[in-house]
Amino acid sequence: MSGASAAAIILFVETLKELPATLMLRPFNWDTLAVQAFAYASDERLAAATLPSLLITAAGLGPVILLSLQLTRAGQSRAAG
Repeated sequence: MSGASAAAIILFVETLKELPATLMLRPFNWDTLAVQAFAYASDERLAAATLPSLLITAAGLGPVILLSLQLTRAGQSRAAG
Protein backbone atom coordinates (compact mmCIF):
# COMPACT_ATOMS: atom_id res chain seq x y z
CA MET A 1 0.00 0.00 0.00
CA SER A 2 1.44 3.36 -0.93
CA GLY A 3 1.83 6.21 1.50
CA ALA A 4 -0.78 8.26 -0.35
CA SER A 5 -3.44 5.58 -0.01
CA ALA A 6 -2.64 5.12 3.69
CA ALA A 7 -2.93 8.87 4.17
CA ALA A 8 -6.26 8.86 2.32
CA ILE A 9 -7.60 6.15 4.63
CA ILE A 10 -6.50 8.06 7.73
CA LEU A 11 -7.98 11.28 6.36
CA PHE A 12 -11.29 9.53 5.63
CA VAL A 13 -11.56 8.17 9.17
CA GLU A 14 -10.66 11.50 10.77
CA THR A 15 -13.07 13.43 8.56
CA LEU A 16 -15.87 10.96 9.24
CA LYS A 17 -15.79 11.50 12.96
CA GLU A 18 -15.07 15.27 12.99
CA LEU A 19 -18.22 16.98 14.25
CA PRO A 20 -17.33 20.69 14.70
CA ALA A 21 -16.00 21.08 11.17
CA THR A 22 -19.00 19.19 9.81
CA LEU A 23 -21.42 21.48 11.63
CA MET A 24 -19.72 24.61 10.27
CA LEU A 25 -19.07 23.49 6.68
CA ARG A 26 -22.15 21.42 5.84
CA PRO A 27 -24.50 22.56 3.09
CA PHE A 28 -28.03 23.58 3.97
CA ASN A 29 -30.52 20.77 4.61
CA TRP A 30 -27.76 18.15 4.53
CA ASP A 31 -27.04 16.17 7.67
CA THR A 32 -24.16 13.76 8.01
CA LEU A 33 -24.17 10.85 10.42
CA ALA A 34 -22.22 12.87 12.97
CA VAL A 35 -24.72 15.74 12.78
CA GLN A 36 -27.67 13.35 13.13
CA ALA A 37 -26.12 11.62 16.13
CA PHE A 38 -25.36 14.98 17.75
CA ALA A 39 -28.89 16.26 17.14
CA TYR A 40 -30.47 13.15 18.63
CA ALA A 41 -28.12 13.14 21.61
CA SER A 42 -28.65 16.83 22.32
CA ASP A 43 -32.42 16.25 22.26
CA GLU A 44 -31.82 13.37 24.71
CA ARG A 45 -33.13 10.82 22.22
CA LEU A 46 -30.29 8.44 22.92
CA ALA A 47 -31.99 5.39 21.44
CA ALA A 48 -32.31 7.21 18.10
CA ALA A 49 -28.67 8.35 18.30
CA THR A 50 -27.36 4.79 18.47
CA LEU A 51 -27.83 3.93 14.78
CA PRO A 52 -25.89 6.90 13.36
CA SER A 53 -23.22 6.40 16.02
CA LEU A 54 -22.83 2.71 15.23
CA LEU A 55 -22.67 3.46 11.51
CA ILE A 56 -19.88 5.99 12.13
CA THR A 57 -18.02 3.37 14.14
CA ALA A 58 -18.51 0.68 11.50
CA ALA A 59 -17.51 2.96 8.62
CA GLY A 60 -14.39 4.06 10.48
CA LEU A 61 -13.43 0.60 11.67
CA GLY A 62 -13.21 -0.97 8.21
CA PRO A 63 -10.43 1.26 6.84
CA VAL A 64 -8.51 1.04 10.14
CA ILE A 65 -8.59 -2.76 10.01
CA LEU A 66 -7.48 -2.68 6.37
CA LEU A 67 -4.58 -0.37 7.20
CA SER A 68 -3.60 -2.50 10.19
CA LEU A 69 -3.53 -5.67 8.08
CA GLN A 70 -1.40 -3.97 5.45
CA LEU A 71 1.07 -2.75 8.07
CA THR A 72 1.25 -6.21 9.64
CA ARG A 73 1.97 -7.83 6.27
CA ALA A 74 4.62 -5.25 5.49
CA GLY A 75 6.31 -5.88 8.84
CA GLN A 76 6.26 -9.66 8.34
CA SER A 77 7.74 -9.40 4.86
CA ARG A 78 10.55 -7.17 6.13
CA ALA A 79 11.30 -9.56 8.99
CA ALA A 80 11.39 -12.57 6.64
CA GLY A 81 13.45 -10.88 3.97
